[in-house]
Amino acid sequence: MLKETLAKHINQHTASTELLLWFGRERNEDFVDILGPEVFRAMLTSMERDQFQEKRSNRLRDFILEDQALIVELTSTADIEVVKDLTRALKLSPVFDDMDKRSLLARLVKAHPAVQSLVSGEQTKQEAGLLVSWESLERRRAEYQELVEKKIPANSKEIAIARSYGDLRENHEYKAAKEMQKILMRQKEDLEAALNRARGQDFANASTEVVGPGTIVQVADPATNQTETFTILGAWDSDPDHGIISYLTPIAMALVNRKVGDEVEFELHGSKRRQRIEKIAAWKTETATATA
Repeated sequence: MLKETLAKHINQHTASTELLLWFGRERNEDFVDILGPEVFRAMLTSMERDQFQEKRSNRLRDFILEDQALIVELTSTADIEVVKDLTRALKLSPVFDDMDKRSLLARLVKAHPAVQSLVSGEQTKQEAGLLVSWESLERRRAEYQELVEKKIPANSKEIAIARSYGDLRENHEYKAAKEMQKILMRQKEDLEAALNRARGQDFANASTEVVGPGTIVQVADPATNQTETFTILGAWDSDPDHGIISYLTPIAMALVNRKVGDEVEFELHGSKRRQRIEKIAAWKTETATATA
């Protein structure tokens, strides 16, 4: 029940700074399934909300700066696109001054060199587009539609109603509604940027000469011969329980463009792993056969 409640507050960005401070300090293997980049994004939102409401406590901010491992651990298994989105949010956040912000961004760059271009302001070819499945693209479009057609208009009504109560300086309903407006508009900007970069694919007829998006890859540990299977799909496809990963994850990036027999090395959960590619199959073909 505790984990379920924590996950709900984290995902909905309603957790207080004190709750997130406790969670950050107490993080351990008991909470491994809810420790991730969304925790840090929730921390940013909570601190920005406190700043807007003129709360003076800096305990969570100081903890984030002092705990060198926090941001690295929370993003260790995240898709690179998620890390990039978090990097953008950190760059725009008013919570940290320039020096502290540079320190946190440096930790992200060290753990995820691919975000260097965002920090330095450079553009890369990878920034130009994202390969996504049509299913995940439709989900993002539906999410965007709900945001602009339902959530934002509903928030605007809340602001108008709260404003009618008068005395905006002591009007907590108005402040809360305005803070939610800020969160919703940031979500809208993030979704628009992501949708503009998205390139829908069905990943049919993928080549099996080398690993790439749309392939199912069987790998084995050279030392133990224990096998694992990964299905590599679009940037927004992720179902670790069924071995489905984005082509932008560290594992997939190590495998892409490699052939059967090649050995690759990647880092997972802070430790390096070596795997040998045993088999490459087309995802669409395998799926169709299994369904039949």
